[in-house]
Amino acid sequence: MRKLGSLTLPEGTQWTDQFGYSPVQQVLKRTVGGGIILYNQALYKGRPITLEFEKNYAWLTYSDVQQIINWANVPAQSYIFQWDTEDYIVQFNHTDRPYEFLKIWNYETPDNDIYYGKINLITT
Repeated sequence: MRKLGSLTLPEGTQWTDQFGYSPVQQVLKRTVGGGIILYNQALYKGRPITLEFEKNYAWLTYSDVQQIINWANVPAQSYIFQWDTEDYIVQFNHTDRPYEFLKIWNYETPDNDIYYGKINLITT
């Protein structure tokens, strides 16, 4: 199952940076004698998670978008993000734009509008 909080993510949702993250930080320092000193540390928090809802196959409803925006507007609030068998505690990443949505179709009533876009999260 793929969920953010109580929201079930639509089929076709993509986690675009899922395999672009390393849980190890490394800093290299060069010594005066020409050698190197490596500092390595495992990272436990701060993994970026970008969820994309593509225009052609992963749509969100107006109420889904409103819920996501309401969640993002609560400072420092954490949510459970489920991706198949993995669970993460996340917050909306406000160092980047936390969300971006564009309307696919404009119906007479906004409640029927559908959207695509993306959400930027970070593990806490």
